[in-house]
Amino acid sequence: MNTQFRMQTRKSRGNLHVQLEGIFDQQSASSLAQVLREAAAEHHRMFINTDGLAHIEPPATEILHAGLKDTDVNSRIYFKGKKGRLMAMEGHRVIKSKPLHRCNCSGKCKVCKCVQGKENSLGRAVLEQLSPGLGR
Repeated sequence: MNTQFRMQTRKSRGNLHVQLEGIFDQQSASSLAQVLREAAAEHHRMFINTDGLAHIEPPATEILHAGLKDTDVNSRIYFKGKKGRLMAMEGHRVIKSKPLHRCNCSGKCKVCKCVQGKENSLGRAVLEQLSPGLGR
């Protein structure tokens, strides 16, 4: 068994959330397909977060697709994260992630250094327009 792969699951409001971490290889793909097939009976939707994956081996996605081929699960799978589009096949949905600021915040916090820097540069630009030479 590959120790460089980890899969965490949680249930929320009738949905299954799967967090993938590490390297997604053939054995990982078989495990994920089995989890999704078993969860299909009791979960409405299945969200697979790929942000924690460091690498996806190409044969692994083929094994995942083959493992889900003859099931009705495909229409209920949603991939999330940066590598979601690489893992999805026809019938799967991919949820785009919102881009984070340089400091990895959502941009809404009051102490965000990114926002403060933007405000300071805007202030200098306005000051420069009003009085050339004073904004420096």
